[in-house]
Amino acid sequence: MKVVYGNWMRVALCLVLSAMFLSYQPSSSASQRQTREKESREKEREKESREEREREHEKERDDKLIARLKAGNARFVSGIRRPTNFRRERALLAKDQHPFAVIVTCSDSRVAPELIFDESLGQLFVVRTAGNVVDPVVLGTVEYAVRVLNAGLVVMLGHDSCGAVKAAIDGGQFSQNLDAVMTRIKPAIGNARAKHSDAKDLLPFAIEENVEVQLASLLHGAAIAEAFDHQGLKVARGVYHLSTGKVTLTELEHHDEEEEREREREKKERRPGQ
Repeated sequence: MKVVYGNWMRVALCLVLSAMFLSYQPSSSASQRQTREKESREKEREKESREEREREHEKERDDKLIARLKAGNARFVSGIRRPTNFRRERALLAKDQHPFAVIVTCSDSRVAPELIFDESLGQLFVVRTAGNVVDPVVLGTVEYAVRVLNAGLVVMLGHDSCGAVKAAIDGGQFSQNLDAVMTRIKPAIGNARAKHSDAKDLLPFAIEENVEVQLASLLHGAAIAEAFDHQGLKVARGVYHLSTGKVTLTELEHHDEEEEREREREKKERRPGQ
């Protein structure tokens, strides 16, 4: 009898313990779920905080790009350049390049971006054409620098006494290839004449207008426009002054909504079949 009683007591104890375990299990599961949710929220907050710090760091870095060019130009104007170790730089750049800025400028032999901004090898991705005109080849070259090489700044740089712009003002007969250059500059001449019809010397105004026209052509490229509008690409315009060595450089502000819509309409009009 005592054995049976003992067995019943063990069975009852097991049942009680099982009931206690089962009653505890949901509570434990809920606690674990809450812990996981808390950890997930904390990880999400950490991720957002990290991304915010990265955005701030990128903005701070990008904000310094134009300042870097201005500082380099100030050194060039003063005649004092930074010391350069070309042997070491060649070794470091032999396998790849990471230019921080793209400079689209004129082919004029007096305009050398690496010199006028006091930069060295691998820092500037330079694209040069007569009159700093933009065509599909130039556009593709700039897109490569921005999308593949991750350059953070694009500068459209004109210069005073530009022979290509002067030729477009004077007019005349040109070869087929030269006429392709003149054709891309002529809109700037028209703009300058419309705004400064009484100017005795139209060339300085035409040079400034040409910078704007070529910059607009650059921003009509979908990849550059996307990078400028949504990916933090900095864009600036400037004119280099031959006699002083000084560059007047200003950052381009983002378009307002109306300008953005106008650009989208222009893109659709240029698409075939529409």
